[in-house]
Amino acid sequence: MKLRFRHTLILLLLAVMGSTLVSCQDEESGIGMDLQDPATLYQGQRDTLYGTGITLFEDSLMTTGYSLGLLGNISDGTFGSASATIFTQVTCSSETGFDYTTSTVDSVILSIVIDKGDYDTIGRGFSISVHRLAEEISSEQTYYSFDEIAVAEELFNGRVGLDTNYKGKNVISVKLNSSIHALFNGHRYTQQEFCSAMRGLRLTLNNADTIVTVAFNDKDTKVSVFRTYVNSDNQSTILQEGFSISAGARHFNHFEHNYISNLSVFNSNKKDSIDGATQMYLDPMGGTRVKLNFNNQIKAFHAAHPTAIVHYAELILPVDNTRSPKPADDLLAMRQDGDSTYLIYDMMDPFRSNGYDGKYHTGNGKYFYRLCVTQHLQKLLLQGKDEGTLLYINSRRASAKRSVLHGYSTAQKPHIVLVYSESK
Repeated sequence: MKLRFRHTLILLLLAVMGSTLVSCQDEESGIGMDLQDPATLYQGQRDTLYGTGITLFEDSLMTTGYSLGLLGNISDGTFGSASATIFTQVTCSSETGFDYTTSTVDSVILSIVIDKGDYDTIGRGFSISVHRLAEEISSEQTYYSFDEIAVAEELFNGRVGLDTNYKGKNVISVKLNSSIHALFNGHRYTQQEFCSAMRGLRLTLNNADTIVTVAFNDKDTKVSVFRTYVNSDNQSTILQEGFSISAGARHFNHFEHNYISNLSVFNSNKKDSIDGATQMYLDPMGGTRVKLNFNNQIKAFHAAHPTAIVHYAELILPVDNTRSPKPADDLLAMRQDGDSTYLIYDMMDPFRSNGYDGKYHTGNGKYFYRLCVTQHLQKLLLQGKDEGTLLYINSRRASAKRSVLHGYSTAQKPHIVLVYSESK
């Protein structure tokens, strides 16, 4: 009987404790909790943290050597206009080089594999220009979005079609003019000698409001040289040889911008941030990022709940869909530690990926990004401060998609929703 009475008493105490925890829920902290996956719900108290934010301009945006590159031009009424130009080496596929002393080049074809069309005008054809560079792209130098190299001669300028059925890929093929033939005819080059002689190419897309993503990681993004070889029996043979602008070739993106409205301060780089009271802007081509700071509320929460255990936390970022016609699919979140930045802990933990790792969501008239930040918030509370959480559009150097977040003084402000309990 004593055992049964004790067991009943324990159950009653647990029920009272559970009702006490639920009754302590902050009324405001329910904002955003309806978004939470029921599988992640924990018994505990709920709360909401609000912070501040700014838009930062990253003037040193490295664009060297990424597997994807942007090509084209875009404009809209929020950000203004921008253009993306590609500079790339052309390398000899053979390590031993080549010998064209007894052959004649018939044609040189540049093939570019289009990975996707960010500004979805991929079906209407393109106007493209190709120039040979005046100086060699360095294999040692790191290039940034503001870097560019002078050109020496035009190799093509005109309209080209898109082959949408080349090995299941989208490919632009450009026949370069005959002035390039002199580089090959009668010459023998080692691999390094050819790279120095060729110097490289500048690729420019002339279409308005068209951005395409070039797949440098695809072996069919290349330069093909067709040549006639005459053998000892005086018989002619047409041979095709590939020269790479992908594997082993150095390439980088050059971006130019004409920002408008609030963002126009970035045109001269005289101001490196914009207050985010009303809007915050994410533009990967321009190198803009958003920095959120929850420092004051982190300190206040830590002082009020020094033994709190965070079971779940989610960062909700409402999007101004009227000013984000083509928002990015997902975001990256970085934590700031002094002068260095690192991915937040939740994004590095493959076992906690639950679909809320920066994905864009819509529904019931709401537009927002969701990021699981449980481990990130635990770390901030352990430190007792927040040096800043940086937001980037994922693949930010290879995307033309732009997003506008609601500011920290608006009704739909960014916030962290958390579920916690007190350690006794």
